[in-house]
Amino acid sequence: MRVLVFGTSNSLLRGGWVAGLTEALGSNAVDNLSVGMCPSTRFAAHADIDWRLYDAVFFDSVPNDEVLLDNAVNPEILDSLLGQIFYEIARSAPLIVIGFCFKEFLHAPSAAFIRHQRLCAAVGAHFVDVRDLVLELGERRGRAPESLYDDHPAHPHRVLAYEIGHVIGHQLPELLSTLYPCRAARIGSPEPSAFSCASIDAPLFAGRERVSVGTRLMRKEFVRLRLGEKISFSPSLLIGLYVNLGTTNAVIRLHGEGVTRDVQSYFSSAFRSPFLLNFLPLPNDIIASSLSVEAEPSSKAAISRYSSETRADDEILVDLVDLCFYSPSLIASLPSLPIPETDAFHEQICSVLFSRPMARRLSTAFVSIGANPASPSLVDEARSLVAIANRFQSLDKTIDFYDCLIRTFDLVLDQHGHHFFHVELVRYLLNRRAWDLARERIRLIPPELKADGWPHCLLARALTAAGCHKDARLEWEELSLVNPNHPEALAALGKQ
Repeated sequence: MRVLVFGTSNSLLRGGWVAGLTEALGSNAVDNLSVGMCPSTRFAAHADIDWRLYDAVFFDSVPNDEVLLDNAVNPEILDSLLGQIFYEIARSAPLIVIGFCFKEFLHAPSAAFIRHQRLCAAVGAHFVDVRDLVLELGERRGRAPESLYDDHPAHPHRVLAYEIGHVIGHQLPELLSTLYPCRAARIGSPEPSAFSCASIDAPLFAGRERVSVGTRLMRKEFVRLRLGEKISFSPSLLIGLYVNLGTTNAVIRLHGEGVTRDVQSYFSSAFRSPFLLNFLPLPNDIIASSLSVEAEPSSKAAISRYSSETRADDEILVDLVDLCFYSPSLIASLPSLPIPETDAFHEQICSVLFSRPMARRLSTAFVSIGANPASPSLVDEARSLVAIANRFQSLDKTIDFYDCLIRTFDLVLDQHGHHFFHVELVRYLLNRRAWDLARERIRLIPPELKADGWPHCLLARALTAAGCHKDARLEWEELSLVNPNHPEALAALGKQ
């Protein structure tokens, strides 16, 4: 058996659901073509894959679609796009969509989640509802379902995800033998795709500057466009492209007939890595014929989720490759691919996951979650990011970087249960003796994240160390109001 996983970060986590799937099927049975922080439209860059070579294809992109597509893409076009993606896979191989979601959508599914379910049914694909599994696990174990997530708000805890993947792997052969008994007979040429991709060797990139970057495990060649440079192509619906987040620092402008669309893409200040591959979705309400690199956006620019609000001092440039186009006119309508009871596989997963033989395995998993509520590896990563932030020479650039960290990692807590990056930003400003700026940033912290008064404690300590005893006393008094038994405040105010 050979299966393909086409997913995002949930499919890349060490010890996550793909690890469980691989344990069940065997290490040589799983090809993983996943990339983190990317929406489902990334498929367009890989539409030339011969899906018939696989016994099954797993598709995981709901969480990134929830945050990357729904606010930036025309819903009607998005329905057409995703439906076509699912159809092109399902016509050649059994398609199984894994329905993860952000935990804020656990109790009320998002539009993206519902869309994936609906389109799976339309093309005869299978949908494994991980949201439903997490809710059921929480109810059976007397735990809030939100507590079953890891530090990342879109990642169910790995030990649970592993068990879900393990059950999927064990049940997959039965699904395939029952519903797809003739898959071995697939022959002939692949059918045409409604998607096309201009890769690095495409004529439109001829003569352009190229750069090759990567890591020990992967390298990628990009076309480098600098300020004012433009690429032209036949009028098309350009739905996205791959960029290097570590170097891209510009506005990408799409040019149509009498209209333009800007995408603010100031990534380099937030991602100080020489190589970070990401698929960037583009507005799909314009038939574009060219793309240019600009320094400043128009007033109606779309802001990429991972973009800083202001451009860095770095050079204005975009490192890009794989321009992806969609031609819905090539497909009159989506043919139906009826497969009986397309939700049957999910029901089968439920019956096994909640069976008596699984009870002990799940009990062990829940003990692990209770003993390790925070991921040590993520805390270590957070500390390394703080070290990077504090090395910037510019105060504004440092604050911008912290703001990006706060938006991206909203659930990383320190040993006291405080928001890691809020605390470290306040520490940084106090070390710089930027008292007023520190107070301003403290005011911006949501009340629920500072309920025990920790900002007053840090500020009072710093003011005391700087010899500003009068101001320090005011902070100790503020702390004592919200935390009357705080020992340091009591000592400083002479109440012990």
